[in-house]
Amino acid sequence: TLFGYEYGCYSDEREAPLKPHYRAVLWHLENGKNDKGILETLRNRALLSRADIYFFPAVDIGMARSGNHNAVRDLAIELGYNYFFVTSYLNLNAIDPDYPEPTPNKLGLEGNAIMTRLPISNLRVIPVHEQTDLMQGRVKKIGCQKALLADLILSENKKITIVCVNLPENTSPGQRARSMKRILHKIKKEGGSHPVLLAGDLKTSAYDTRGPWAFFMSLMNKTYRGLDYIIQEHHTAPEKFFEKKLFDSFHDAGFDYEALNEPGVGTFHSQLQGLLSSRFAGHGPVKLLQKLLKKYDEQFSFKYDWFAGNHCIRASQRHQAERPKVITHLIHDGKPISAHDPVLLDFELVYEMVG
Repeated sequence: TLFGYEYGCYSDEREAPLKPHYRAVLWHLENGKNDKGILETLRNRALLSRADIYFFPAVDIGMARSGNHNAVRDLAIELGYNYFFVTSYLNLNAIDPDYPEPTPNKLGLEGNAIMTRLPISNLRVIPVHEQTDLMQGRVKKIGCQKALLADLILSENKKITIVCVNLPENTSPGQRARSMKRILHKIKKEGGSHPVLLAGDLKTSAYDTRGPWAFFMSLMNKTYRGLDYIIQEHHTAPEKFFEKKLFDSFHDAGFDYEALNEPGVGTFHSQLQGLLSSRFAGHGPVKLLQKLLKKYDEQFSFKYDWFAGNHCIRASQRHQAERPKVITHLIHDGKPISAHDPVLLDFELVYEMVG
């Protein structure tokens, strides 16, 4: 199971004619915990329903927190889509310590997924090296994050490669940049000049979250610079300075991200102390950090979730297309469906630019 993957074909579209533009939605579902809200949104919400491609970083199979369901398969069956899921982690806790009720985990699989109406083939995976000990703390798991790659087959012998990325938690900006650079290098090694669209949760918080001491030093650095200024200017624009190396790796690989995302709008909402994994509870300076951050106990917005594409992908400028945007205020039963907002991209394929 740790090295396994799963796919299913439930779309009734056997052929995929070329279209003026395609719609992609990137949404970190927080493992699929609010399954009813997710399904209702993807079925009925304007802009988000009937997208051509969905990227889902972080979905579960057999975890108590998500009802012990197969989150993405259930969505694919209900909505009539093809899907591809890859396991990243095997959760070793018989009972999830962060779940309010003592419900056992069944399979305990955490992973990432792609869902699409288009014919899907050539499924493959890029492992992403973990930077921390996953057996620390209350939540114990084994494995590593994995980037998913799949080819979507279009008419006229054309294809598009899609890539779903979910970078590991508890990393430094430098580690995130190196992970992304390795992923892009492996994509480039595949060769070819067809379109490549990448989307995912890049954990671009602008902080070093390797552990409580690293976070403490990162916080002190930003306090010295002016924490209120950092919150206002860098949380939703991490590409400016603190995460610049990661975004430079896109340019180095011939990928554009600037035109494919709504600038300056956050996608992930959390308290500052929420950036630390629950695995570090009770460690070192956690209590000190909580005291320091008491002034900043409200939720802040960070820009974690991004699209990037090679030279064959461009944001559509057609009249009927939407501009790249973050969809906010998704509520179900009075609560946010996820701490992450979905990101929408209407894009065009630019085959004529290929030499």
